[in-house]
Amino acid sequence: MATNKPSKLDRILSIYTALLSGETLTLEEIAERFACDPKTVRREFTAIEDFLADHNLEEGGGYEIVNVSSSRSEKGAYRLLRRDGKVFSRGEIMAISKILMDSRALTGEEMKPILNRLVAAMVLPKDQQFVKELLRNEWFHYISPSHGKPLIPLLLELAAAIKQARTIRITYVKGNGETVGRILEPLGIIFSEYYFYLAGNIKNIDKEKYFQVKGDENPTMYRVDRIESVELLDERYTVQEAKRFKEGEYRQRIQFMFGGPLHHLKLLVKEFALQSIKDHLPTAKVSPFQGPEYDYLVEAELFGDGILIWLMGQGDGVKLVDPPELVEKLKRKARHLLDLYQLEE
Repeated sequence: MATNKPSKLDRILSIYTALLSGETLTLEEIAERFACDPKTVRREFTAIEDFLADHNLEEGGGYEIVNVSSSRSEKGAYRLLRRDGKVFSRGEIMAISKILMDSRALTGEEMKPILNRLVAAMVLPKDQQFVKELLRNEWFHYISPSHGKPLIPLLLELAAAIKQARTIRITYVKGNGETVGRILEPLGIIFSEYYFYLAGNIKNIDKEKYFQVKGDENPTMYRVDRIESVELLDERYTVQEAKRFKEGEYRQRIQFMFGGPLHHLKLLVKEFALQSIKDHLPTAKVSPFQGPEYDYLVEAELFGDGILIWLMGQGDGVKLVDPPELVEKLKRKARHLLDLYQLEE
């Protein structure tokens, strides 16, 4: 039985689909695949390039076909790359890969395919082996987060609920192991120190009865890996623009992922501890302080009491001086810690 020879349209669509999927193509390979002359393939590459050029003019950016051969003596090897920056350098892909791996945000089963696709799609072929060898040892020692749960499908489901402003019902396991049900208005997703968090307003609980801070209108934070199930409800919610949850802005004030009232902090800081303070409180105001022990006065706004745990690890490099209620809580924690390690006479 005779087989139909691929048409010009078939060849063009096949080449374009292969380029879109990140493949590197040579004219000779395509000519052999379709049993045609390399000059014919060259014309079809040109047709794709013309289409991309028109599309780029309309969109103001887009893609182009680039010869990624490492030297002129090699046969042309072509890939579809973005016009703005095209590909990552060795240093850039190393930095991105290390940030991803050091975050330990995902299990190895979810993280590895992301890194592999990142290298395959955004690194020149001649550099890929070099980058893979540099990353191999670090990947060998990669440790998945202790919860061991796949998160990408759940993150996508939560993001869709936020975009659609849909109320959700979740089953959630608290830190003490207690399982609770919550109906939430999901507002945003934040990542901090190994964990993703969902910010949401609770609908089915009496905050005045169960919350430590009466009348607290700030979102409650839920660790995404502790969410056992999610059900998308028909009810939708609306948020006034002035009160709309802004992840970037909120993230600057909730560095330690504890909900609660907004505190106006004042800290005395020694020289050696200033950089750490600025990294943890990026919007802080820093002023010189004329005192016998401390060099700077740092003022910042922060939600909740989570900073107390961090402050206890800073030794005498940082001293909390305001607000008074947080100072008292820190003193009680310090006394309890001292009692815990008090040596018996």
